Amino acid sequence: MSSTHDRYLAELPRDWPRKELGQICSQIVSGGTPSRSNSSYWGGSVPWVTPGELTHLRAKYLSSTDERITDLGLASSGATLVPSDSLLVTTRATLGSVALAAMPLATNQGFKTAVFGPDVDPSFGYHLFHRLKPELTRRASGTTFLEISGSQFEQVVVPVPPMPEQRRIAEILDAVDDAVRSTERVVAKLELMKQGLVYDLLTRGIDEDGGLRDPVRSPRQFAETALGLLPREWSIARCGDLCREIVVGIVIRPTQWYASAGVPVLRSANVREDGIDMSDLMFMTASSHRALAKSAVSPGDVVTVRTGYPGTTAVIPPSVAEANCVDIIISRAGPLLLPHYLSTWVNAPIGKEQVLAKQGGLAQQHFNVGEMKELLVALPRLGEQAAICARADAIQKQIVAERKLIHKLALLKDGLTTDLLTGRVRVSVVDEETA
Repeated sequence: MSSTHDRYLAELPRDWPRKELGQICSQIVSGGTPSRSNSSYWGGSVPWVTPGELTHLRAKYLSSTDERITDLGLASSGATLVPSDSLLVTTRATLGSVALAAMPLATNQGFKTAVFGPDVDPSFGYHLFHRLKPELTRRASGTTFLEISGSQFEQVVVPVPPMPEQRRIAEILDAVDDAVRSTERVVAKLELMKQGLVYDLLTRGIDEDGGLRDPVRSPRQFAETALGLLPREWSIARCGDLCREIVVGIVIRPTQWYASAGVPVLRSANVREDGIDMSDLMFMTASSHRALAKSAVSPGDVVTVRTGYPGTTAVIPPSVAEANCVDIIISRAGPLLLPHYLSTWVNAPIGKEQVLAKQGGLAQQHFNVGEMKELLVALPRLGEQAAICARADAIQKQIVAERKLIHKLALLKDGLTTDLLTGRVRVSVVDEETA
């Protein structure tokens, strides 16, 4: 029975040679770890990498390592110094994470490092290996954890298009990756800006001219409170005094109410700081929903996570006309409090710190209804609450738009990777000899 990889190879263009990794690499290098008990092996000038450093690496090149070893440590272990542009492939426990070496370095035994010969462009090899993870997993063995032997690694067959075509494919895929990383940097900057803006909005507020109050220029506008320096005209109140009701969703054997379809049932995983996530839903029947009216939620209700990431809060949007919930705190704002303002307050550090303080620093404890009622909230007038939320929403909309762009780029990358690395779409190249 042929494997997925065999079928992939069978569909490649006829003019693309297929070769084993052992045939296209000048070296395939395993790693090693110097003895931790010998201090003379550690803290030297040789970069030394472990698989965990690749797990969350977003860049194509690994340009720094958490640890360095000495030349003596290199010589005393199974580690080998590999040149720049070598492809690092995790082949033990974590399989198939890849990066190109930005400088000469060594690895531990969790890698096989491919030092490509003249027939393979390293950047092409980097993108190609993202398609090879299923084949690497198929070839791995082990009882405690999966590992690929050197011989199995060398026998993996890969396509070797002409060099100009390899380089053009890599250029196209690199361009999409660069766009993704650039957009991710924009999102990271916007997230930092949002944190600073929300802090200012919730501690300085917005004056009649639409600007942030300034405690340095106008100190009389501020007063010390139980929550620190805040606008003098604001009041401080318990959340329980500002809400018509604070209750909790189903907590006793919630699974007994689940059905294959019907009324959506929200759980902690559906509550995000940026809103309600309607993916991965559970359901209950309409009759169960009516019987459990106490845990039903409606647009405008504020829902807060109790366990896991306690304090994470969102407002039920108009698009969720009917739903129930499990193990989530439900707060129904009174006439002096806007639901969106309460959500913004609880998600911000000034609110979240109160939540975590009640947990004793242990995130897996429960944040209870009683603790939600005792949460202190700084209360501007309704018009100022609305203005604060509008400012915070504006930057959040930018973040959402950039995240959508990242998603679109990721889909584009997936499609291009499939089309280009299967030869389904051939790239036009300039003849390097005549260019």
